[in-house]
Amino acid sequence: MIRIFQSDRPFSEFESVEIQHKLDHFTAEWSSHGNLLSAGGKLLHNRFVVLVVDESRFGASGCSIDKAMRFVQELGNAYSVDFFNRYLFSYVEGSSVKTVDRSTFAQLFATGKINDDTMVFDTLLTDADEFSTAFLKKLGNSWHRKMV
Repeated sequence: MIRIFQSDRPFSEFESVEIQHKLDHFTAEWSSHGNLLSAGGKLLHNRFVVLVVDESRFGASGCSIDKAMRFVQELGNAYSVDFFNRYLFSYVEGSSVKTVDRSTFAQLFATGKINDDTMVFDTLLTDADEFSTAFLKKLGNSWHRKMV
């Protein structure tokens, strides 16, 4: 299982170090029905919080998923960001990652500033195996295409 949360802004280097430390602490203690989960967390591109659980030993239960949601909500509150806004779209521009709202994303497409070859981040993935090959993909091959 994988869960991906994106910030509406990049975190500073200092914030990124703090967040990674908090992710490490949370995933080391994350449990489901008293069983420690085989889990990990990573902050990618200074804006994506990624939580992964290897469910071959113990699966994440509703309660453990609720714990994760509370943890991410607390992170958002601590850094004044909303990790639960599903109408944010992140894409690659040159060597940087940009995040915009849905209407801005559609406008960028309409004006040709982004196109079907623009690389976008798929934050809706839930399968950890798929993550390594499908997190970053061309807009034309993504669900993002339906939004423009």
